[in-house]
Amino acid sequence: MSPSSSSPQSGDAAQSPSRSRVFDQAADQRVEKFTESISFDKRLYAHDIRGSIAHARMLASVGILTGDEAEQIATTLTAIGTRIENGQMEYRNSLEDIHMH
Repeated sequence: MSPSSSSPQSGDAAQSPSRSRVFDQAADQRVEKFTESISFDKRLYAHDIRGSIAHARMLASVGILTGDEAEQIATTLTAIGTRIENGQMEYRNSLEDIHMH
């Protein structure tokens, strides 16, 4: 893989949003299989969501976010958790980890 000199949206690398589009070719499938974490991440989603909500509320408590912003984040994350619980989330290994879904 060589660094791409073309636009960030060109080539096979544009198919993978987590790879910052620096390379002009997609990673070898063996590398993607070895580095994927969605099979593990999806078991931790509830903990991840709770931690992210706590983090947003902490950021509001120190004035980095407003209370409304923190609650919007909490509401959205709770809705995502509900979608996962109801089996409405489609997981794709090509998106690398749960945060890209």
